[in-house]
Amino acid sequence: MRKILIVEDDEKLCRELGTFLTNNGYQAESLPEGEYTVKAILEAQPDLVLLDLGLPGTDGLYLCRELRKVCELPVIVITSQDTRWRSLKRLCTAMKNGVSLFGIRFCPTSDTLYGIKRA
Repeated sequence: MRKILIVEDDEKLCRELGTFLTNNGYQAESLPEGEYTVKAILEAQPDLVLLDLGLPGTDGLYLCRELRKVCELPVIVITSQDTRWRSLKRLCTAMKNGVSLFGIRFCPTSDTLYGIKRA
């Protein structure tokens, strides 16, 4: 069973994602708020990370960039950041920083499962 780490500060979304992933055969885990560090991600030993860009106290792209320095763990960005243009710019920046897949206005769907299976 693949272990997926959810790095997201919205507790409701974390629960929804965790339930969705568990119901689809994955082991889901999330980091406690304020523990958004590369060390915490690596200690969780996930097979894949779902990463929010707008985390309090840190930037998701920074975490991804630092993670890429030490491993090739697949990272799927989940974000609800504003306009399409800004999201497109963030997508380009995210891909340059090692993101495997980018989800805009994220919600659990079959597209999510497809992305997880591909990563």
